[in-house]
Amino acid sequence: MGSRLDPFKRFVRMLRDHLDGILPWTSLRLSNGAVEAMNNKIKSISHRSFGFRSAQNFIAAIYHCLCPAAAAVER
Repeated sequence: MGSRLDPFKRFVRMLRDHLDGILPWTSLRLSNGAVEAMNNKIKSISHRSFGFRSAQNFIAAIYHCLCPAAAAVER
């Protein structure tokens, strides 16, 4: 590394550390955005509910809220 600027050194070091994840993305263009969105919805269901009486009720609430979203992603 030829630069003496510390922020640039940190940036280059970060690129080198994450190169195994950056290079495949440039060819495949895959993102985990849909998975993150579903995870965020599940967390919001959990926080909104203040606890379910059983895990079965929690799973039913997840299906109720996410099935329309899952159908839209599949189209």
